[in-house]
Amino acid sequence: MSAVPVRICLLGPVAVLGEDGQPVDVGGPRARALLARLAVEPGRVVGLDTLIEAVWDADPPAAPGNAVQALVSRLRRALPAVPLRAQ
Repeated sequence: MSAVPVRICLLGPVAVLGEDGQPVDVGGPRARALLARLAVEPGRVVGLDTLIEAVWDADPPAAPGNAVQALVSRLRRALPAVPLRAQ
């Protein structure tokens, strides 16, 4: 897998910097929580239950799978060079 031209900062507030060093808006706190959870295990499959817990803790929405997919879609639009794949 080739290098992705973004930097994901996880210490402190979750932030994404483009290859030019400028901040990239990836969305609100839920999208940033999802991205952070995925970033700690690059190249690995992260299960749906793990993602739901990372984003909503003990209070998930009625259709959490659909909500995760919506967040993934948002991240894909914000970070088209980052390979987010479903398994």
